[in-house]
Amino acid sequence: MENSVLIVEDDKDIRLALELLLNRRGFNVLGVSDLTIENLSIQPDVILMDVYLSGKSGQDICKTIKENPATNHIPVIMMSASPAAEVSCMEAGANAFISKPFKISEVVSTVQRFIK
Repeated sequence: MENSVLIVEDDKDIRLALELLLNRRGFNVLGVSDLTIENLSIQPDVILMDVYLSGKSGQDICKTIKENPATNHIPVIMMSASPAAEVSCMEAGANAFISKPFKISEVVSTVQRFIK
C-alpha cells in the first residue's frame, strides 16, 4: 500500500482525528487501538504510535519492531502528552517524537519526512 500510515492509538477520538487528517492529505491510513502482527503484515510506510496504549508500553512495542528484521525498516513516530517520554522513545528506536497536543502541520510534515 503506497503512502500508508498505520496509526496505533487507543484513544478513539484522537485515532479518528488522525485518520481523517491524514486521509485528507492523501495518505492511505489504517487506525488500530492495539498493534498486532497482522497489522504489521501490511508493511506500512510509517507507524504513528502513542506511547501509552491501554496497559502496554509503546516504547516496548517500538523496540520489538526495531529488533525484528521483517519490520525494522519501518519508521516509527511516537506521540505522547508527556514530553519526558521523548528520551525513552528515541532510546527504544523511534525515528521521531511528537508532543501532544500536536499541531496538524507537525504531524503531516513528520509523516511526510518518512514517506519515500
